[in-house]
Amino acid sequence: MNVFGWIIFVVLHALQSPVSCKSYICANEEQCITANDHQINTEHSKAFSSLNNCRLLCGKYGPLWPRPTGYVFLGNQTIAINPWDVRFEQTLNGETTEGKTILLEIKRYFLRNLRKDCDSTRVNENASSSPLIIKLHILSNVTTLTWHTDESYKLIISNDPHLSIVEAEIEANTIFGSRHGLESLLQLFTKVNDRNSTTFSLHIISQANIVDKPTYPHRGIMIDTARNYIPIKILKRQLDAMAASKMNVFHWHMTDTQSFPVQLEKVPEMVAYGAYSVDEVYTTNDIEQLIQYAKYRGIRVIFELDAPAHAGNGWQWGPEKGLGNLAVCVNQKPWRNFCIEPPCGQLNPTNPNMYTTLQQIYEDLARMNKDETVMHMGGDEVFFGCWNSSSEIISYLAEHGMGRTESDFLALWSTFQGNAFKLWQNVTSTNQSITSNIAGENVNDSPMLGILIMVFGVKQCIITGRRYTITSYPKETAFWEVKFVYGQSTLMDILLTDVLGHAQLPQRNVFGQILKQEL
Repeated sequence: MNVFGWIIFVVLHALQSPVSCKSYICANEEQCITANDHQINTEHSKAFSSLNNCRLLCGKYGPLWPRPTGYVFLGNQTIAINPWDVRFEQTLNGETTEGKTILLEIKRYFLRNLRKDCDSTRVNENASSSPLIIKLHILSNVTTLTWHTDESYKLIISNDPHLSIVEAEIEANTIFGSRHGLESLLQLFTKVNDRNSTTFSLHIISQANIVDKPTYPHRGIMIDTARNYIPIKILKRQLDAMAASKMNVFHWHMTDTQSFPVQLEKVPEMVAYGAYSVDEVYTTNDIEQLIQYAKYRGIRVIFELDAPAHAGNGWQWGPEKGLGNLAVCVNQKPWRNFCIEPPCGQLNPTNPNMYTTLQQIYEDLARMNKDETVMHMGGDEVFFGCWNSSSEIISYLAEHGMGRTESDFLALWSTFQGNAFKLWQNVTSTNQSITSNIAGENVNDSPMLGILIMVFGVKQCIITGRRYTITSYPKETAFWEVKFVYGQSTLMDILLTDVLGHAQLPQRNVFGQILKQEL
């Protein structure tokens, strides 16, 4: 046999051999380590043939992620199950057509993930494996996801050696809680290589008792598909990863100055002028399918349409259609004079046609995401130097008895947000989210109710007489004083004392230089 033949022989032998060159032990009942790296007493320490086998039986929480918040008991043995013999029994209180559909998709998701590594040529179906019976008890017919949706569940795994049956029982108040219970159940399986064979068996932990509910009602990620287009199939992979970690919010930053890749029936000009290319567009069908895909994984989709800043490409078509400038400063240079980051662009709050267009956009977005109660309205990094460079906006301010001070531009901004809010109210009665860096100004005059505000400003912030939810503070605010005062007419007072005002100096300096120019 020549050298090439010997190489082929060695490779084939290695591929067929089920023997692992490593073994693992559970050190200190909390961490799996390579046995060769640790002096062990073989009489008292069990060696595992694979890292996954070790993780399944190591420590209080084993492979569970995120760690359950309630009672957890995991047994120390596993039992082989037949992945092709999984039976569901379910009770769904007040069953609806949508509830049945969601539950069916959740079960399909479970089975696909359970069997994804189970190549029929390698799974040992002849081994003494047990059928798996999964019992789902769902106490309500809730099919919408909100910040108040009950996502708790209880999971019990047991086995009857006489009947050779493994049973997993999940009790939850909602379908979404049962989905999380099935996700935890998926984490309690592992492959075990059969001795002297190229096949393996699928094992499940033999006993478990888990009580779990999320600590936070909003557990999500934000993905920006405006600066960089991301294909739908990649977004679905992100949703799969989120589901595996029981995350429940996909914040979709759909548009920005760079691009407007969303196809809208009422305003087709937006994508025609705003998409990077005809191949980098999200169609209505794409978006609606993605929303449904997310819902089957216990994830809600919150759209973000950034405005009035971060709005440029996609808004340039106004003059050609006789609607005037819908946006100003679009792609203007030098960018430092017109925006916080390039490319530049801000909506024109003095053009009535801009508001008409904005309402049409809201109508299309609300129709695509009809079950969602929240939309993110952007509202961050408004650069007054842009508006101050527009003769159209300066004339509007003068006509309305206003000047070109910071307070005047704040008032203009407030007018935009109030008008945008009313437009959204015309479309739907839902709440919305707005990110703002207006901390430092008294916003009592804001007409907006039911607003969720994420504050990034570093000046004094006083918010009174309105029902606001302050959801996040930058790390610097650890030094700030936060007060909540409830009175007869004031629902919430918040005082954030300035300790890091220098963080806004670069923008403030640029703004000040523009104000001093004669236009």
